[in-house]
Amino acid sequence: MEEKYYTHFLIVDGTQDGYTEFSGVVEVMRYSETEFEDHDVRCMLADNLEVEADDLTVLQWSRVH
Repeated sequence: MEEKYYTHFLIVDGTQDGYTEFSGVVEVMRYSETEFEDHDVRCMLADNLEVEADDLTVLQWSRVH
């Protein structure tokens, strides 16, 4: 089952500001009813964006109903 989440996050990069900001809706395939932990969200986003999870800061993560 797919679930949609609104996310707002920062990725550390080499720009003058030091980070790039992203926001939007992502679709996640869910096989469990458990809530995502912050680490899970960071790893999932980092894997898809091919960056290190430690370079990613999640500001907001909420399910879209």
